Amino acid sequence: MDQMQSIGQGSQTQGSPMPSARRQGSKKWLVPSLIILLVLLSIGGFLLFRSPQEKKSEDENFVEPTVIQEPTPTPTPTPTPEPVDRSQISVSILNGTGIAGEASLLKGKLEEAGYSQIEAGNAGDQTHTTTEVTISASVPDEVKNDLQNLLEEIYEDVEISRGTSGSADIVITTGLRPGQSLPTPTPTTQATPTPTPTATGSAEEE
Repeated sequence: MDQMQSIGQGSQTQGSPMPSARRQGSKKWLVPSLIILLVLLSIGGFLLFRSPQEKKSEDENFVEPTVIQEPTPTPTPTPTPEPVDRSQISVSILNGTGIAGEASLLKGKLEEAGYSQIEAGNAGDQTHTTTEVTISASVPDEVKNDLQNLLEEIYEDVEISRGTSGSADIVITTGLRPGQSLPTPTPTTQATPTPTPTATGSAEEE
């Protein structure tokens, strides 16, 4: 029994230094841990302090780009063409069908369109089925186009050309209107000459 107690006491005596060794080991790691923590805190504080400074510096150095506005080009107004005075354009109308009143009919239509210098007469050839128009080069295209539209509303066929039109700016030889036909030519009767009687004289007897 005494030996067992002495053994137990010995074992207790030998095991008693272990807690102090653990404390010494933990103290060894405490200092490096504190150093690492301080380093991390220093780095974090440096970064936190530096970020606002860098941002402020970037804001100060930032130069807002200048927007250069190019001048808007002013559109050039298109000149409005002056209306053509049709009263200054001379027109010659020739009846080319032999149908009475055709030249006068067209003259009235042209007067309604603004023409005033109009002469009417008969063409040498009275067999025209197509309305033929000759317009001098001095007449604007606007007048040419309007006249063509007017004539196409009246006559079956219309032919317009540029060229020398004599004394008038426009020469119109009328043709047939829808539903018309050329009149049948009247045959001319030639008078038969009457023979003149010849007087005969009586012979004298000897």
